[in-house]
Amino acid sequence: MIGSPSSPTDAPAGNVRKLVRTTALVYLVFVIYGSLVPLDFRALEMTAAVERFRQIPFLNLGIGSRADWVANLLLFIPLSYLLLASAWPRRRPVQILASVAMVVTCALLSVAIEFVQIFFPPRTVSQNDILAETLGGMLGVVAWWAWGERSVAWLASWQSARGAANLAEKLLWLYLFLFIGYNILPLDLTISLAEIYHKWNEGRLNLIPFGATPTDPARFIYEIATDVLLWIPVSLLLTLGGRVSPRRAVLWTLAIAGLLEFLQLPVYSRVTDVTDLITAVPGAIAGCWLALRLRPQPMGAQRTAAPLASRLWMIMAAILGWCLLLALIFWYPFDFSRDRDLVRRGIDAFFQVPFITYYYGTELRAITEVFHKVGFLMPLGAMLAWLRWTLGNHRRLEGKDAFLLLVLVVPPLLIELGQVALVDKSPGSTDLVLEWLGASVGYVGFIMLARRWADHAGSTPPIIESSGAGPHASPAVAVKAPSPRKPARRDGSSTYAQLQAAYAPYLQARQIQLDPIAESGSVSAIQSWGRYLFALVLMTIVLWGVTSSELAPYNLRELTEKFPPPLGAFGLLLAALVAFAPGAFIGRVLSESRRLEPLLAVVMIGHVLLLYVALRATLPLESIDDIVGSVPPSGMAELQRFLRFSGFFLFVGTAVAGGAAAWFTLRPFRPQRIGRWLLLGTLGFLIGYWAIVVKASTDNLVELIRGRGVLFGMTSLYLWLWVTSFHAVLGVVWLRRKLTLPIYLVATLTLMPLAYVLFWAALEPYVVKYQQVFSAIQFLLSPDRENYVGGSELVVRFLLMQFGLLLLMGLAFYPALRNERLPNWVAWS
Repeated sequence: MIGSPSSPTDAPAGNVRKLVRTTALVYLVFVIYGSLVPLDFRALEMTAAVERFRQIPFLNLGIGSRADWVANLLLFIPLSYLLLASAWPRRRPVQILASVAMVVTCALLSVAIEFVQIFFPPRTVSQNDILAETLGGMLGVVAWWAWGERSVAWLASWQSARGAANLAEKLLWLYLFLFIGYNILPLDLTISLAEIYHKWNEGRLNLIPFGATPTDPARFIYEIATDVLLWIPVSLLLTLGGRVSPRRAVLWTLAIAGLLEFLQLPVYSRVTDVTDLITAVPGAIAGCWLALRLRPQPMGAQRTAAPLASRLWMIMAAILGWCLLLALIFWYPFDFSRDRDLVRRGIDAFFQVPFITYYYGTELRAITEVFHKVGFLMPLGAMLAWLRWTLGNHRRLEGKDAFLLLVLVVPPLLIELGQVALVDKSPGSTDLVLEWLGASVGYVGFIMLARRWADHAGSTPPIIESSGAGPHASPAVAVKAPSPRKPARRDGSSTYAQLQAAYAPYLQARQIQLDPIAESGSVSAIQSWGRYLFALVLMTIVLWGVTSSELAPYNLRELTEKFPPPLGAFGLLLAALVAFAPGAFIGRVLSESRRLEPLLAVVMIGHVLLLYVALRATLPLESIDDIVGSVPPSGMAELQRFLRFSGFFLFVGTAVAGGAAAWFTLRPFRPQRIGRWLLLGTLGFLIGYWAIVVKASTDNLVELIRGRGVLFGMTSLYLWLWVTSFHAVLGVVWLRRKLTLPIYLVATLTLMPLAYVLFWAALEPYVVKYQQVFSAIQFLLSPDRENYVGGSELVVRFLLMQFGLLLLMGLAFYPALRNERLPNWVAWS
């Protein structure tokens, strides 16, 4: 808890709380300011403004405007997270009230901002923004409950972090968070196969190496070089962290690059290119090469005049070279003009309202420009701090550093003034501030890390050798001479063994702390998540093969046959993961926690809202009305449609959650805990029955249910979903070797027939349609509408469908069932 007096880390936590409060205030100002740019105020009577606000529409978002919607959602996630973190109470009931109040506050702030935007055209005012920002505030609250205390502890740990290995590990996580986060922004996700197909046609899905690189040689070199440079810190920090060898660091870097390309696939604005996997390899090798030659130096070590002079010349040459590189990047292709009108327009653009150019561009362009401006200037500030350190000033930041920070304004100022006379360039004070901010972050960050980085570099300690007593034994320390087969280089660069020896104190302390869980913790987690990713790829291939054959039902093939088969299969897998994954978490929480009902409600509402928004953005309105029924046009039509969808999904979601809840009440045996799910399950069933049968009563659904939605048919359908979910949970538990094979086989032989009976009992045996008579099972499982299968072939098709559904649910349930402990976000109960 932040600022808890009983915590042993009161001082770090207190400092973190001050930092969080300042950050929250600054971010709040940024949210309000960014929502009103370009600050073009137009006076309007209050009554007219209120009437216009009452009539704001709910827009049908296409892929072009979806990024703006996601940007509004992401804008409020840090806001509610930071505000809740800055004023987090200690008592549990007050925490729940504060969370609910924060969601309400974000909703009211969103409404206020949208209302004020009426006075600031050309800002667009819509219900979509209010919905997105409210959902963002809700997700921020959920994120704080999930990772709040851990993030505070992680920030506080920076104050006590010492040694290269410790800091390298923390910097690695920070770099990966920023790097991967940037590469999947603006998160204009799509689960529409049509849109992924358009992405393929538009050249943002490239499977041929170097097939989409620029033809201009300069731009080609720039793109390849930046791709290589961006992967250097990953392998560098991995190797310095001491957990992996250089060879494994290269493999891990390549694996992270592959994961990143996979994550970019459903992001419509991003380019998925196998070329990035190739450029990651030289970057990883270069990072390991640098790590093996970074020998820690003792603080205050005496240096001779010659090495010090050569080092000073080297640093100054690096600063000058980087400034020339910045000019080359920001002024290319150097088409300077003497046109006075062009220069005048450039000067006017320089003094425009901050961030106005980013407002009129795309979200992806704005994000790219911010990282571009900040990232390229950070090394310049770090080099200047390196010069300060080399000259012997190893003290903390002081008043004299303010002068050097002012000096760092000069390069960005020259860059922006030079762009005034360049064609097709957009100089601005915003870019000047961002570039100076990047240089300042590099300068301050280097000084803050340098002293701590060198704390354990005073001498070369012995190498750790295991005592051989097993994985839980304490390590024994022994002096190990350098191997004669790997002599130290004469130029003074360190080998990997010397590097390991330099970091031995930190490694020894960490090994003593983590040895008892090393085998079941980090190593096991890496292996299990690696197998999980492999299973996802394998499942995509299996779905590809099934949907390309007559084994797939007509309704399933119809969703994928118009698109490249791999994209169709991936879309089905992604939809299953999004729909089923939260069910296992909810079921586990219901059976293992005691005071999670308010947070659980927030999670369920957020999940339903996310699903609805995704479907609303990717499917035609007619397709949604086929599920929830036609809604009469009115100002509340969208809300009514969402409520119907919520009822429909509660029917499915609570049944799926029941399978996980049942398992966790059996291990250990706690039958009384099932009552919580029975209450929620009954509520979900009744609401779903009302939405599907009573209120919507759509032919596409009700005509397939026995008796056109009688209670017996709906109950059988609900129980079929429950049995299938429970069977999928058992499959995951068996794969994790928590259940023996004979027991799992007996359960399968029992649950498979039971699932068929429930599925048959839930569906209508006689459907008259298309001038034919057939059963609902035949309609759902037959290969086409002209040849309806029956008899044993129908049973085989059901078993194949059931087995595929079990695989999809199992993959979705795996994150919640990976260990026997509570998830971190519910461990506080």
